[in-house]
Amino acid sequence: MSLIAALVSCAETSTRLEARRFLLGLSRDELQFIAAFLGTRGPAPPGRPAAPIFREDRDHKLILLREYLSISGLENRSPARRAAAAFN
Repeated sequence: MSLIAALVSCAETSTRLEARRFLLGLSRDELQFIAAFLGTRGPAPPGRPAAPIFREDRDHKLILLREYLSISGLENRSPARRAAAAFN
């Protein structure tokens, strides 16, 4: 299964087409960043982010992550919201 297909499968059913269109425009590195976030989005230990923070293009990738979470319908789920907040 491709990385795009795996990420699309995480999206809410009603948003999968839009999520797929969005993901098709991303680089492999950007897709891997989103996948790493989704793979580690459980509650974070105090003082530590829920997902690895990559040094290069961090702000750009966070914007893409938040856009994906919004498009895919995952933004309002509690674990995703808590983990996204850990990036700030």
